[in-house]
Amino acid sequence: MRPALALVVAVGLVTTACGGSDAPETEPPPLPPAEVFAWGGQPISFSPPPEDWRREKEQSGGLRGARFVLAGSVGERIHIAEHYALDERDHCARLAALASDHERLDDNAFRNDLLRARPYVPEPINGWEGRYASDVNSSLDSAFQARMQRDPAMTRHWLDRAREEAAQIRYTLDDVVERVTFTAPASPSGPTFEVGERRSASVAGEPAYALNYVMKLRGRTYLGREYYVLKNNRLFVASFQGLANNLALFESIVESITFPPGACDHEG
Repeated sequence: MRPALALVVAVGLVTTACGGSDAPETEPPPLPPAEVFAWGGQPISFSPPPEDWRREKEQSGGLRGARFVLAGSVGERIHIAEHYALDERDHCARLAALASDHERLDDNAFRNDLLRARPYVPEPINGWEGRYASDVNSSLDSAFQARMQRDPAMTRHWLDRAREEAAQIRYTLDDVVERVTFTAPASPSGPTFEVGERRSASVAGEPAYALNYVMKLRGRTYLGREYYVLKNNRLFVASFQGLANNLALFESIVESITFPPGACDHEG
């Protein structure tokens, strides 16, 4: 089943803006097999668009991921990407690696890896992060002292405890979705936008939000749609901007999204 969306606003905008000139949504072509992408600590799997959509690296606006641009089109594109600031805030994977490797590391390497694993949250996103980030750092301080005392068992004990405390840091979609929600850029000489309301949806069985917008540029009208979904403390965005006849292809790609297991589990 496709992710639920209230489309009345968007369809009305497209009809008004285009005068019915854009082709309606059509049955999408078959998609290639799903691929797994790991831009951070939580992998994502989805079927990319067909080969006539050129694949590029997406790394802008705080996102990193994959962008697909339709060859020979008027700039139609699909991207699926991760908001990397959350991945860089969550050091669970680094803590797991440190706990696994600490006995093989010399003192300098241990110290450097421990410093990289420390959460730094001057402005906590929520109470979980505010509480447990401090606990993680306290346990890492104890692990460092145990290492200096040449006590590998206690070093491992405190590293494991730091991992357990880090796993308690949990974000919600409402905590973070404003960071990536589409807003129309203000430019007197650029395109004009009509943006709908953000609405509840579902992606890969996870609670999500969706947003529709219409962009008019140089006499042409583009339909935009974005999905925002949080999985295991990682925030993902799936986005489409193009003509209405390719919207069904984007929906098929969104339907194909799954989340393989990551390095850490914040949802147990």
